[in-house]
Amino acid sequence: MTQEQAGRTGWALVACAMIAAGSAGLRAGQVQTGEWTGTVTATNGEPLEATFAVSGSAGQIGISLSVAGGTLDVLDVDTTVDGISFTLGSGTGARCSLDRQDDGGYAGTCVDARGAAAPITMRPPGAAGRAPVDGPGGPESDPIRTLVDRLDLERYKETLRGLTQFGDRQAGTDRNRAAIDWIENRLRGYGCEAERLVYTVPLEAALYLSSTGGSLRRWGNQNRTGVNRDPSAQPDVRLRELNAQPTAVGRREEVYCTKIGSTRPDEMYIVSAHMDGLGFGEAANDDGSGTALVMELARVLNRADVRTERSIRFAFWNDEEGGLLGSHAYVAQRRALQGVEAPAGSGRYPEPRWLGVIQHDMLLFDHGMPRADGTLSTEQRLEADINVEFQVNSRLADQSQALAWALRAANEGYAASYPVTVGSHMGSTDSVSFQGWTAAVSVRENERSAQIGAGWSPHWHQPTDLFTTYSDDDFRLGLNAAQTTLAAVARLAGATVAP
Repeated sequence: MTQEQAGRTGWALVACAMIAAGSAGLRAGQVQTGEWTGTVTATNGEPLEATFAVSGSAGQIGISLSVAGGTLDVLDVDTTVDGISFTLGSGTGARCSLDRQDDGGYAGTCVDARGAAAPITMRPPGAAGRAPVDGPGGPESDPIRTLVDRLDLERYKETLRGLTQFGDRQAGTDRNRAAIDWIENRLRGYGCEAERLVYTVPLEAALYLSSTGGSLRRWGNQNRTGVNRDPSAQPDVRLRELNAQPTAVGRREEVYCTKIGSTRPDEMYIVSAHMDGLGFGEAANDDGSGTALVMELARVLNRADVRTERSIRFAFWNDEEGGLLGSHAYVAQRRALQGVEAPAGSGRYPEPRWLGVIQHDMLLFDHGMPRADGTLSTEQRLEADINVEFQVNSRLADQSQALAWALRAANEGYAASYPVTVGSHMGSTDSVSFQGWTAAVSVRENERSAQIGAGWSPHWHQPTDLFTTYSDDDFRLGLNAAQTTLAAVARLAGATVAP
């Protein structure tokens, strides 16, 4: 296979590879010889059938990968009792390191010459292809399927409904502070020890970080958008009174909690949403939908029987609506602390090294383009999708794109209803604060610039952004986004479930 072919195949930015053997599979320190089959996922999200020809003996293993009509060398194979590693040839230069999992399989990461990282999984017999499979041990033989099945539409709705009791949760108000307390208490109830970050608004000029975000040309019918700032536009007297207190400058807080990795506590994925809102409604979609999603993932991944190799932080940014202030403050305060063991020799890492940020912002409403008369469909469209965006002109665009395709691959394997569409124009949400420092993507109901910005979401920043505005079909889109991110981050972090 030529270097050009290898690039098209996507090995350098492979989203996942799942391999199955015909008999005994991988064993400690050796690999079953013979023909292995599986799939790899190209950078365009296309699943490709692959064959792995394994030859040799313990300590002298050779692997040849056949995919997309060509052969790609697998070099420098090393096996131990704890894992396997190898380098992908034909110009890709990706080094893959995988750790042995409790279920007998292997999970890890391939990192190419540019530093772009992507997950790779090797599974014992019965796990060929990307579709989840129940092995002889039952659902626990696929820990990701077990975790995804612990998500539930009614629990997601209950969490979102709980958030709406605090109105629009505008930053700098008592209702915002009460919502933070409520979120923290929920996290502690899940067994995830919560912490807070404190900052002051207005931020010092030095705390404002580069936040370049690309826009996209808008096509078709458009509606005007804006922020409702008129309290009297809210007909519900109780809600109007709840949201009456205006914002004030000064001290701000935001809350996060962390699932500590068992073998790589010094590395971390951040799963996030912003919990503040605007518009004198309940901020149910923007961004109660994302906040409830992250809370549900914290609940599932912090159960006592769940272990992850790497750490996962669940973050709830404040002041997103004021200009990404909470996430800017987090990056400014904690970026330099990454990977620092404190106290020295303790094995504790207050700020593990960032491997990627997955931000969730508005996940309920994909009813399509406005009609010519400005109206929209009252129903979720049949072709609704989940939009995962990275920023094409950011410094780490390659790494961010790889993370986006990892979400796409997880969606195809584990989401129930709606597909992922990957785009390259992330903007106007908290992942932008991170895009110069780590892989960063946003997960949304629509493309932020081309669609939400063109009026596809009529309740955005409006008094109509209420829990009761949305149907179960709308909430189900949010649940599918939760299934997608949970499957992706579980795979990336090396999650297992105890029998």
